[in-house]
Amino acid sequence: MNQTTDNILSRDRRGDIIRMDDPEYPHLLEIIQKAIRLTSKLNNLVLDDLKQINIIFNELIGKEVDATFSLFHLSIRTSARILP
Repeated sequence: MNQTTDNILSRDRRGDIIRMDDPEYPHLLEIIQKAIRLTSKLNNLVLDDLKQINIIFNELIGKEVDATFSLFHLSIRTSARILP
């Protein structure tokens, strides 16, 4: 698909190279920076603060997960996946 019909997130998920001069790059950079901020918050939490971990993790992935989750695997190139 060409860039006029395919947004930057679709192209990124597909593995396309995203150039920093891409007109949509600022949107992708905003998402990356938010993820870095939230990951930093997660890294600084006490391991047993499950409620706060859940709140930040929900914000990081953009959807609510079951409050009982305890493990997750983050795939750098694709998306966050919750493991049972």
